[in-house]
Formats: sequence, structure tokens, C-alpha cells
Amino acid sequence: MNQNTPTTVNMTADILTTASQMFGRDGNIRVACGHPQTDGSTVWVPGIARNMAPADLEILRGYFIHESSHIRYESLGYNQRVLLEQLGPEAQKLPGMRGEWLMEFYNATEDARIEAAAIRSNPGAAGPLNLIAEKARDNNNRDMPELPVHVQVAHALLWYLQTGLDGIDYLPQGRPIIESMELGWLENFRSGIRHGKKSAEDAIRTALEFMTRLSDHIASDQPGDQPGHPDVGQ
Repeated sequence: MNQNTPTTVNMTADILTTASQMFGRDGNIRVACGHPQTDGSTVWVPGIARNMAPADLEILRGYFIHESSHIRYESLGYNQRVLLEQLGPEAQKLPGMRGEWLMEFYNATEDARIEAAAIRSNPGAAGPLNLIAEKARDNNNRDMPELPVHVQVAHALLWYLQTGLDGIDYLPQGRPIIESMELGWLENFRSGIRHGKKSAEDAIRTALEFMTRLSDHIASDQPGDQPGHPDVGQ
């Protein structure tokens, strides 16, 4: 083959479905083209095409590994849904917090957990997962999406757990909050997910603990409505 001829790979939704069935150990899992997400029975990944350049395929693999890992490592099974329902009222009682934010912060701790689990079981997953992280960072830094402050904090928490905050520019209010908090207690969780010792339930409880400490941090560091101190509820 001519070395100047771009290599393309045939990667249809049917092939991805077969891979998902093996990866998730569930013969009912299907893969479709769309915004990256999963409902536990279908995995949507963007950019599925019949012939793909290797670079595009690696990004597709990254989305596929991430979303399939939510299923494989049981992000939202029965036990997880029950625990979220049980802890939601506790989150609601925290000053400056809202109960529904527990899911936002759980998304951060759980994304970190499942990707660490995927890499631990298959070190080759690190490359594609790093690619989608870089793509998300670069796109967000360029577009600077307008995110509520609590969502910015959740994004910053995920970056902190995964790769650190260097180069993260699109969180002008959330990043300073994370950087001003004492986060040494999170090392137990971060170390645990890297060694496969943390469950989805641990990720939920870590999310609630983070909200508790965030609430305390805001109360101690930002008395009243002072200029330059963003309201997390915005």
C-alpha cells in the first residue's frame, strides 16, 4: 500500500455494539451515534462512520470506553439509585447547597472512578481516554461555555481527580474555589480508585462529603455577599 494513502478503519455501529456486549457483559447493550451518554441499555457515541481515520477512531474509542464503563462498573444500578435518593435530603440540608447538585458532583467522582477502573483493567484505554479529555479541555477553553458556578466546581473537581488543574482556563469561578479548599482528604479516594478499591457507592458518599466541605468552606471563607466571592448557587 502507498505510504501516502491515509489509513481508514471500518467502524460501524454494529461492530461497536458487539464490542459493547463483550465489554459490558450484557447482550442487550446497543450502540448508536449521538451525544456521548448511556441510559444503561444504549451507549451513544459521536462521530460513528463507516471509514474512519486512525486519529478519529481513537477519539471514538475514548468515548466508547468511557460510556461503556458506566455500565460495566455499575454507575447507576439499583443500589446506586437508592443511595442517591437516600442522601439527596442530606445534601439539601447543607447551607448554600441544593439536593439535586449531589448528582452533579457524583458525576465528577464517578467519571474519575470508572475511567481509573477501565485503565486498571486495560492499560491501553489510557490513550483514548486522555484524547477525549484533551478534546474537552481544548474545546471548553476555546468556547468558554457559560456554566453555573456549582457546575464549574464539579468540573474542576473532576479535573483535580484525573489530571490536575493545569491548563484548565474555562472555569473562572469554579477553579479558584477548588484551589482554595483543603483537599488532602480526597487522596484516599483518588488512591483508592487507582487501585480498584472504590465502588460507585464510595463515589456517591465522596460527592456528599465534598458538598459538606464545600458548604463549610463557603461559610467560613465568604461571610455574607462580598465582592469577588462567587455565589456557588449562581
